[in-house]
Amino acid sequence: MSYGRSKSDQSIDVERAAWLAEFLGLEVMPAELEALTLALSNQVSAIQGLERFNLTECSPIVKMDARWYE
Repeated sequence: MSYGRSKSDQSIDVERAAWLAEFLGLEVMPAELEALTLALSNQVSAIQGLERFNLTECSPIVKMDARWYE
């Protein structure tokens, strides 16, 4: 069981990327939409790889510590 439902059935296309950018209040030039779509697709692919892990016994991270990145 995961914390959220699987997104593996969703694809990222140019229209979805444009909608997401607008929803977030981002101004994306039409020439940049293809690159944004590719970047979002890569993120979805990376997340799908993590879905194989059973994280039901793991608590989510609720705070970040800058020392983690030293």
